[in-house]
This record gives sequence, structure tokens and C-alpha cells, in this order.
Amino acid sequence: MKFSRLKERKQQLKETGQQFVNAMEKLCFQVNATMTDQEKMAHIKADLKPSLQEKVLEKEPKSMRELREVVKRVEDIESMLNQDTINTEFTRKETTNSEQIQ
Repeated sequence: MKFSRLKERKQQLKETGQQFVNAMEKLCFQVNATMTDQEKMAHIKADLKPSLQEKVLEKEPKSMRELREVVKRVEDIESMLNQDTINTEFTRKETTNSEQIQ
């Protein structure tokens, strides 16, 4: 039963990579308490969202610690880029609004 949950588990749309890794690690432990890092990583990498999966696979993490670090780094970068995009859009709107007022 738990093994089928492990096989079916995919990263959800609103779930961060870090949340997914933590959930999968717990599920792997429930399925097999002696599962190796390599086995856990295979399950996790296979079921990440494609955009995150590609970036994680490029970095070739060798341990669960490295995998967690890569996922965190990628998400931190994406967050910064999204924040920059939001700030740029806000600045453009403010400039447009002030030009219309003049």
C-alpha cells in the first residue's frame, strides 16, 4: 500500500520542491527504513516538476544533503527572479501612471 503511494506521488502544483523532498523522504522511510540515499533520490528526482527536475538533474547531486541544497538554491533563485519581475512590473506601472497624470 505505502509502496504504491510512493510510486504514485508527484510534486503538486502549489508544493515547493523542499516540501516535496521532505514528504518523499518520509514516505521512503515508511516504505523501507533502510532505503539508501540513491534509491530515495531516484524516487524524488523522477517525480519533481519538470522545470525543477531539469535543474536538479543538471547539478547531479550525489547525496540527499546535496539534493536538498540544490532544490533550495534553485527555488531561492526562482524566488529572487520572480521578485525582480514583480518589482519591474510595479515600476513600469508607476512610471506609466505618473506619465498619464502629467
